[in-house]
Amino acid sequence: MIAPIEPTVDPPAILDIARDYTARGWRVVPIPPRTKAPRLRGWQTLRLDAADLPAHFSPRAAANIGVMTGEPSGWLIDIDLDHPAAIDLADAHLPATGAEWGRKSRPRSHRLYVVTAPTTTRKHTSASGGMLVELRSTGCQTVAPGSVHPCGEPVRWDRDGEPARVAPDALHDAVRRLADAVRETLGESPTSTPPRNADAPARPAATDDRQRAIDALARLSPARADAYHAWIDVGMALHAVCPTLLAEWDRWSRASRKYRDGETAHKWESFGGGGGLTLGSLIHWAGQDDPGGESSADALGWLRRVLRLPDLSGIV
Repeated sequence: MIAPIEPTVDPPAILDIARDYTARGWRVVPIPPRTKAPRLRGWQTLRLDAADLPAHFSPRAAANIGVMTGEPSGWLIDIDLDHPAAIDLADAHLPATGAEWGRKSRPRSHRLYVVTAPTTTRKHTSASGGMLVELRSTGCQTVAPGSVHPCGEPVRWDRDGEPARVAPDALHDAVRRLADAVRETLGESPTSTPPRNADAPARPAATDDRQRAIDALARLSPARADAYHAWIDVGMALHAVCPTLLAEWDRWSRASRKYRDGETAHKWESFGGGGGLTLGSLIHWAGQDDPGGESSADALGWLRRVLRLPDLSGIV
C-alpha cells in the first residue's frame, strides 16, 4: 500500500522555493513528484536562471526539486548520511554547519557545506551495511526541502542557515573517519586509506592540472568536436584529469554543428579510467592545433614534474 503524504507545502510554493534556491546561487533541477531522480536527459548540464524557472516548476502541478551539488552551485557539497549509525555519529566527526535537512524519520540526514576548492564525489560502503555515507559533488543532485520523499514524508529543513566553508581535504577526512566509525559499530575493520605522509613527495595539485586542462582545451581546433572519435577522446582525457570538467567539455562541444543537448552528459557518465588518455594528451593535441601556444618546454616541464624526473636543462 502506498504511504499517505503528510501535510506539506501547497503545489504553487514549489516555484517560490526554486526561486529561493536560485537566489542562493544553487542550481536546481525539476524532479517528478515523490521520486528522487530527474527525468530530463542531460540534466547535469542544465543551468536554470530565475527567468527559466516557471517553465520547469509549474504553479499548477506538484513536483519535487533537486539541488545540484559541486561546481554548478558554487561548490556546494551534500553529505548524505545513508546509514542510521552515520546519522547518530555524525556530530562527533563532521564539522558543524548551519544548513541541514532531512525528514521526520531521518532528521539531519543531509549536511551542507561549501568547499574552498574543487573536489569529487566519494561514496563509503561496507560489506554488511551497504551505503554508509556519501560526499556528493559535481554530477550529483540531492532532493531538497519542498519535495516529498517516496515514503510520503516531506523533506524539510532542520537548520536553514549558511553552509559551513571547509577545505575539501578536511571534509573528506571527516567523512572517512565517520565511515570508519560506522564500520566499527557494525563489527567491521576500517577500510579507508589514511592520509598521505606529510614527508612524502607532493603530487602536482589537482587544481593545477584542472586549469592546465582548461587552458589546453581552449587551444584545440573546433574541428575536433565535429569528428566523433576525436570528440570522445577529448572528453575522456578531460574526465581522466578531473570529473568536474563536464561543463567545460559541454561548452567546447557547442562549437560543433553536430552538437545535441544532453549528449555530452550522457557520454560523460560512461567514461571510466580514461583509456590511457591524460592531461599530456590534451597538451599534445593543443600543440598540434595551436603551435604558438604553450611551448614544448612547458609541456615537458609538466611531464617531468609528474614523473618526478630531475631537471637537467642546466647541465652542459
